[in-house]
Formats: sequence, C-alpha cells, structure tokens
Amino acid sequence: MSYNSHGSYNSHDSYNGHADWTSTTLHNDMNNAIMCLYSGTKEWIFVDSKSNVDKIEWWEESYDKFAPHRSWNTDSSKADPNKVDMLRFPTMAHVTYRRVTQHAGDCLFVPALEFHWVRSYGRNVGVSIMWDHRQRFDSRVYDEALAAGVKWSSVNLSDYQLSEPYEPQQGLRTLHS
Repeated sequence: MSYNSHGSYNSHDSYNGHADWTSTTLHNDMNNAIMCLYSGTKEWIFVDSKSNVDKIEWWEESYDKFAPHRSWNTDSSKADPNKVDMLRFPTMAHVTYRRVTQHAGDCLFVPALEFHWVRSYGRNVGVSIMWDHRQRFDSRVYDEALAAGVKWSSVNLSDYQLSEPYEPQQGLRTLHS
C-alpha cells in the first residue's frame, strides 16, 4: 500500500471517464469498514470530514460537523469527483485530501463518516466487512452467558489456509483448513 499526501483539490486533479476504471461519488458511510482487495487496484481519496464539510455541496447535508456521531445518514457530494465543474463548485478548489493506493492483498480500514471517493482499475475482487459505528462491546452479555453456563470456543486463523495462488483459468475456489 502506498501513501501520498497532497494539498488542495485542483481541477487538474480531476479525471475524465474511461472504460478501464469505475468510480464512486465523493461520499461518507454510516458504517466502519475493512475493505480487503483480492485482485485489482483501488485508489482511495480521503477528505477530512470536519474541516472540509462546508466546502462541498451535499445532497442530504446530514453530516453534523459539531457532533459527527449524531450524523443521521450517508451522504454524497453533488460534484462529480472525476470531473469537478469548478464554475459550479468553486469551493472544491480548497478541499484537502489524502490519497491511498490499495493493491491486491491489502486490507484498508475506512472509519465511519469519513468522506471518501474510490476509483477501481481493471478487474477488482474484494470483500468489505462493515459494522455500525454506534455499536459498542457490551461485556455484560459475555458475563451473563458465562454465568448461564455457555461454553465459548475459539478458532485460530492460523489453522486455516487463507490464501492460495489464484489462476483465473481454474475458476473460483473455496478456502479450506
């Protein structure tokens, strides 16, 4: 995974559509996520939510910059991040961002409510695990289960072969222990 820090978002950083890639909108999600990429490449653009929310026009305006945990919905920018119309959205010129390139084999944590935009190049296969950012571990549930006689078992991931060489001509295969 390579990290590059960039300054303001300028119109020359925008891209025109192309058949070899796909793109999301600039958006945020209500869930924390871990995205693991098995094949392909993804370019992630992360925009600091608190300091940039007022520089971006949003469809829902659901992000609460004073209390982000009270934000009530996922939201998307009205601007096309691949080709920002700087006459219509002039404040986008002042949006700061960080760029992360994700390669096959990389897993990336994406915090809930963090504004981001993703471009995928070529054939991409990945898995995203998401959970609500408002969920918290409640140790009382564990304690009550132990008191009720529930037996917990654990599984070591080292007992499983989690990766195998992938040969596209062989088709999909399942993981096994």
